Amino acid sequence: MTVDTITITISLYDGSRRAEVTLPISMSVGDLMDQCSRRWSLPHATFVFRLIGSDELLLEGESLRLAGVRDGAELQIYPILEGG
Repeated sequence: MTVDTITITISLYDGSRRAEVTLPISMSVGDLMDQCSRRWSLPHATFVFRLIGSDELLLEGESLRLAGVRDGAELQIYPILEGG
């Protein structure tokens, strides 16, 4: 790991998928979601990241650094639930 990258774990809320990845700390949350959506065939518009340990939802426009994601962190992908 260099200063400009972090290694994190990404998992789906149901535990069905999990990956450890090394990424640039400057990568946006939205770009990371795009990559996960493509790789795991998720509908991008209906999922968000949650930072495990703080239970904060990450904003797509923020970089991983600004979102408070640190080396060794775990992000979970959760569906956005809409009431009817």
